Formats: sequence, structure tokens, C-alpha cells
Amino acid sequence: MRVLLVCILLLGGLNLQAAEVEQLSRKLINLRAEVDRMQTELDQKRQEHKARMASLLAQTGDLENRNRRQNSEIQRLEKEISDLQAELEKSGMDAQALKPVLLQALQQARQRIQASLPFKQQERLKGLDEIEHRLNQQKLDAWSALQRLWAFQEDEMRLLHENALHSQTIELNGEQVLVDVARLGGIMLFFRTEDNRYGYAEPSDNGHWRFALLEDVASREQIAQLFDSLQKQIRQGLFELPAAAIPLTQTQRAQP
Repeated sequence: MRVLLVCILLLGGLNLQAAEVEQLSRKLINLRAEVDRMQTELDQKRQEHKARMASLLAQTGDLENRNRRQNSEIQRLEKEISDLQAELEKSGMDAQALKPVLLQALQQARQRIQASLPFKQQERLKGLDEIEHRLNQQKLDAWSALQRLWAFQEDEMRLLHENALHSQTIELNGEQVLVDVARLGGIMLFFRTEDNRYGYAEPSDNGHWRFALLEDVASREQIAQLFDSLQKQIRQGLFELPAAAIPLTQTQRAQP
């Protein structure tokens, strides 16, 4: 009887140890699976971080190139003003000799606007057309026209230096749409429609500009944050922007 009892106890102990071992094995298997899952997630996060950093570096390089080109544009504008001053000195203060110089300066300003970001281009060109029309109709003498052109050029210089929000009508998918625009100097132009669609201005193959919608969620969120910051008067800082929104025009691609 005692022998039977001892055997029962031993068998019970063995069954108990086997159950504990099995439970421990299951825990180890679950832990191993969890470790593998976390390792996979970590590897994915590393790849995402690497891709993000590569994108930011590329974006920084593109923005630096754009900034250099904008500085060159400012220098060209300053040269136009300087050349106009030089012509004034040569003209001997003769209003009649000043008129062809003014007409040439108006044409140069017009060409520059047509090649620049599509920010209220028609309104800006209309301002030049009005000066030229009044000058040709002798409703404005050369000196008054010069003062207006001078003020116009100074306004253009300010546009190149500031980041600001505006409203303007753009052509989007064949329709004229009133949108809010975020202009970053003379480098980039983003827009937001009334139904919260976001996009940007990009140069087309024919040398003109067109407005394109941003499709991916991450890019739309980046531009939404930019609009929010500008509305809060935060006009300086580091803003992450979609790399696709930093294209180069054909002219810019040809530049060294």
C-alpha cells in the first residue's frame, strides 16, 4: 500500500513538472515571437528614418539651390535699377531721352514676372501695362513714370524676401478657383482650396507654370502645418515640405 502511494506521488510530481515545462515552453515561444516582431518593427523604423533623412538632405540641397537662384534674381533686379540710374545720368535729365530707357526697363520687368512664380502675375503685369500705357498716351510724364516703376521694383524686391499668405484665383483642372496661397519668397508657392485640398505650383514642359494637387496624406499634412504656422505669424523656422514641390524649371536645369 505504501509503495503504491509513493508511486502515485512520484507520477503526480512528474506530471506537474511536465505541465510547468510545457507552460514555460509556451511562454518562451511567445517571447521569442514578440522579440522577432519587435526586431522587425525596429528594422522597419530604421529604414523609414534612413529614407526620411535622405529626403530631408535632398530637400535641403534643393532649397539651397533655389535660394541661390533667388539671390541671383535679386541681384539682377538690383542691376536693372542700377542700369536705370546710369541711363538717367547719361540722359542729361532729358525726359525725352528717358522714355526709351523706361520702355526697355518695363519690358525687362515684364519678362522677369512672366518667368517667376505664378503669384498674381496678371495683377503685377497689369501694373506695368498701366505705366506704359499712360506714358505712351502722355498722361504721365517720364519722371512720374520713373517714380512709379521705381516703387513697383521695390515692391517686387519685398516679394522676394518675405513669406506670406494671400488669396488669388488659379486654374486648377481646367477651372478658375479662388484659393489661399502660401508664398515662400520667390522660391515656392503652395495653395489650399475651400474644401481643404492642398497643392503647389510647378513648372510645366512648355516653360509655363501649372498648379498640381498633392495626393499623399503626409504631404498634405506638411502643407497644412505650413499654412497653420504662417497664420500664426510664424514666418521663420524649419518646415518639412514635400520634395515633389521643389521642382526646377528648364531654365534652372540648364544653369550651372
